[in-house]
Amino acid sequence: MKPNQLVSVSLVLVACAGERLDLGNDVGQQNIAPGGTGGTGGTGGTGGTGGTGGTITGAVLPSWPAPEGCPTDPELAGLIGTWQGQVEDFFLKPLKEVRLVINGASHDAGFCGTVTWGTKPAPPPAEDPDAVYPTADYWEAFGMGGRPSYLLTTIDGFPYTIANGGERLPTVRFATRPAEPWQNYCAIQTPIFNSQYGWVCTEQEDGPGSTIQASFMNPSGPCSITNSQGSATYTEFHCGACYAPSAFCVCNEEACGVTAYDTQTFDLTLSAEGNTLTGPFTWPSDIMTPSWARTSEGNLSYHLERVESP
Repeated sequence: MKPNQLVSVSLVLVACAGERLDLGNDVGQQNIAPGGTGGTGGTGGTGGTGGTGGTITGAVLPSWPAPEGCPTDPELAGLIGTWQGQVEDFFLKPLKEVRLVINGASHDAGFCGTVTWGTKPAPPPAEDPDAVYPTADYWEAFGMGGRPSYLLTTIDGFPYTIANGGERLPTVRFATRPAEPWQNYCAIQTPIFNSQYGWVCTEQEDGPGSTIQASFMNPSGPCSITNSQGSATYTEFHCGACYAPSAFCVCNEEACGVTAYDTQTFDLTLSAEGNTLTGPFTWPSDIMTPSWARTSEGNLSYHLERVESP
């Protein structure tokens, strides 16, 4: 373990998907209402009434549509089923397995289903609010163990929920959110009120002499926070996930949830015979590109083939 050093935390706050795309219910920022204005002078020598102070209502927590049970228009029934394939480099060399399941497709309701990367099993749900999730090895691969701000590359085996979708055949478009696997980790956090940042899931610096001490190089290492109320110690991962203003988890008075980080979009074309979906591979600009996608072999693309129909 490396020695701790006093650091000034300025984790990268990635823009929420809802600021650029309308793809379901996004996380809102802490809603701090402005204070009221002072009243005007009254009549007959009576003074006016002063305005009231502002309130902090907290974040609007994220939600994902159900991956099953959405409607299907008859003319779009050919899209329903399982599509298996990979991301390929310019020379058609496979780089990463992809499994797409479309359970519903409608002009009005969009798509529902899942996207799963790789062939490994999904990590189990988080159970300990202070433990590293999914594993320390996952974060150490980035060289920034305790700072999960924008390091949200794909997690193998996790069924990412299709957040929205639309089509103008042969064009098929839909989206997922890379932050979704951490929703269960954020959901087991306890909201804590802070006078400066509102509802958060760590103790925070508050007033003169407050400090945060961590190396932010070891996700399992200690992160100590001292303020006027005393001190608290978490893992570096927990501080990276919960420490405002660049928190990975956001909260309101009742609960916490993961931020709605940039949405990954899929822009595919259905083949004439209806058995293949192809299109360019893209990745949100504010999130670190997966290691398997960092290739010098030109532009990457999807190639998915139908393997199962309803």
